[in-house]
Amino acid sequence: MNLTRKFFGVIYLIGAVANIAMIIFQPEVYHEFANGALIPFYQKAWNSLVLQNLYVFVGLTIAFEVGLGLLFLRGRRFLGLAYLVSLAFNIALIPFGLTFLYSNGVLVLVQFHLVSRVSKSQKFGFAGGDSYLSRAQARR
Repeated sequence: MNLTRKFFGVIYLIGAVANIAMIIFQPEVYHEFANGALIPFYQKAWNSLVLQNLYVFVGLTIAFEVGLGLLFLRGRRFLGLAYLVSLAFNIALIPFGLTFLYSNGVLVLVQFHLVSRVSKSQKFGFAGGDSYLSRAQARR
């Protein structure tokens, strides 16, 4: 589980670096991102909202990926939360196209399994055994 946590953390940090490189050196890549969207709303929203504010949205994506990567690397205390946020992120990416359906679909299945394992192994789901809640209950 520790190796898996670190793997996801590093993957999100690499994703942030990739987005930084693309926005600096090849921002035109983002113009075709939603062309294969499975849901028309995704393509319309991308073209009318995201592309009009590309640097803002890519900046938010980079900040999100760095934050999530660090959350994974932080340790077991927030592992359940990290997996749930990552799960939601990957589910949200699937409608962008068949490539996302296959790659992110696999990640969704893996992370769903990992979320269920983490929530069963930790007394309070997201906080782990050394959380504020468990310490407060131990004092009672």
